[in-house]
Amino acid sequence: TIGIVYQGLGMGDRATSFLKRALALSESEFGPDSLECAEVLHAIGGIENHKRALRIRQKLLRPDDPRIARSYWHLGLTRSVLGDPEGEADLERGLRIAETSSPPDDQTHLFILNDLTHPASRRGEYARAIELMREALALRERIYHSDHPDMLQGRLGLGWALLLAGRLEEASTYIDQPAIDRLERVVGPTALSVATAIHSLGELQRRRGQLDSARQTIERSMGIYAATLGPDDAGFIDPLTSLGLVDEAQGRTQDAIQNLGRAAAILAKWPGVSSLDPRPDYARLLRKVGRNADAEEVERQMRSSVTAP
Repeated sequence: TIGIVYQGLGMGDRATSFLKRALALSESEFGPDSLECAEVLHAIGGIENHKRALRIRQKLLRPDDPRIARSYWHLGLTRSVLGDPEGEADLERGLRIAETSSPPDDQTHLFILNDLTHPASRRGEYARAIELMREALALRERIYHSDHPDMLQGRLGLGWALLLAGRLEEASTYIDQPAIDRLERVVGPTALSVATAIHSLGELQRRRGQLDSARQTIERSMGIYAATLGPDDAGFIDPLTSLGLVDEAQGRTQDAIQNLGRAAAILAKWPGVSSLDPRPDYARLLRKVGRNADAEEVERQMRSSVTAP
């Protein structure tokens, strides 16, 4: 538990130290193939640890046990973040168990639905993403009260899915300043979830052509990210992409290339975590200024990422 608290505080080295001690104690006290070990392995993280934890649970539990669904969620999410398409298959396996598990685990079911929306959105399957987010929101309404932060984030998440589908009027019923204000009152003005919500509003403004407002809003979200995260954190991909497109629309081509290029460089490190892909627009602008060789390299990276395991 201390290790997980340190993880939440971003103190990775201390977290790992405590979790490895917990794993050694669990192996000594309960055996290396125990449910206690599986729990700690998931907390430590990493594909191999998640695989080992899944094998333990599959060996000791019924096939419909919700803890197996949670193992598939851990494994699928980690693979997806690393750009491995097998991650989505793991999430789907977990979803099938979560939908029928006994006893039900609504929270794991909710987590899986959330994380399945991202690959669907990246493929342009917006109707599927919206369906998943609506189902997730219905679960939230069953689990949480109306001002719970996860409930508020769920509504904003549905708005984001609608925005990506181009359904801007519907999106605006979920993404607006009052919704952000409610979230801010609950979790505080510097929470990353607030930064994400503010960026969503900025992207909505950009798509509506409200460029000055969009710039101000997106830069506000990036200020929160900058105060909390490292400069190459995956959280910057989407706001940098939005800001780059605002730059282009306002005739600031070099600023657009800089921001889209930075977003593309971060995306190369974290290929499975963003909703927006800066690379097509980055390559297009590189060609616009005559940097054809650089554009071809970006396009080559795009092609290789489609087929990479």
